[in-house]
Amino acid sequence: MLITAVLLAGLAIGQLPAEKPPQATPPPATPAPAQTAPKAPTVRPSITVLVTDRQGKPLPEIAVKATGTMEREGKTDSEGTIILRNLNAGTYRLRFESGGTITFEREITVSAGRPVKTTAELSPAPPPPPPPKPEPAPQPAAPPPPPVRPSGPPSSVSIPDFVEKNYISRGAPSKNSPVGCTATSTATLVQLREPLAEHSHAEADEMIYIVAGEGVQRIGSVDMNLTAGTFAVIPRGTPHTVTRKSNTPMIMVSILTGPPCDSGK
Repeated sequence: MLITAVLLAGLAIGQLPAEKPPQATPPPATPAPAQTAPKAPTVRPSITVLVTDRQGKPLPEIAVKATGTMEREGKTDSEGTIILRNLNAGTYRLRFESGGTITFEREITVSAGRPVKTTAELSPAPPPPPPPKPEPAPQPAAPPPPPVRPSGPPSSVSIPDFVEKNYISRGAPSKNSPVGCTATSTATLVQLREPLAEHSHAEADEMIYIVAGEGVQRIGSVDMNLTAGTFAVIPRGTPHTVTRKSNTPMIMVSILTGPPCDSGK
């Protein structure tokens, strides 16, 4: 009541208390930005390969190449291991090569964020083929054959008539007269008084036909009687002798076969 009275008194005398000016409303505070946690780095997958032989022994120095969405390559270490890092997900073909193994390929699938471990067994390469044998040295050219005298026309001769016309002269030890000649043989009429010394024909077989008289043919230590009508064959290279036994000259036809015709025999 007292306060109301005072106020009324103040109004009456014009001494009301001064009115306070209105105060400004402060702006609302801006919230601080929220702290964002740093993103973890993306881990790209890798392929770890252990390369061994068929017995499980690690193989170092094997070239490995991965081909796919990316390419990686390298060589296995002393433990036979290689790691191909930072790959994209996808399918890769792995190729394994070295000088001592058979080249091998296989496919492998890599998933995002998941490393892959695998193995590969290589077989030894087959041994290289032996070097080709050297070509044989060319054989020396064979010497040309001796010229062959062409055969003449067919011929025939009467031995008795021929002997009568070409009889050995008195005192002559022997006489040789050609009676036939071809490209590979020579026929000679031989009239013999003195023995024929031991001789042979290296490149010709000799065939003897006794026309008249009598004698002995010796080959080594074997004697063979030669009488009219006897035919004898002496292989080439065989030493032999012929000796007359009759009082008259021994007459025979000697045919040498093999060498070219020689009408001078």
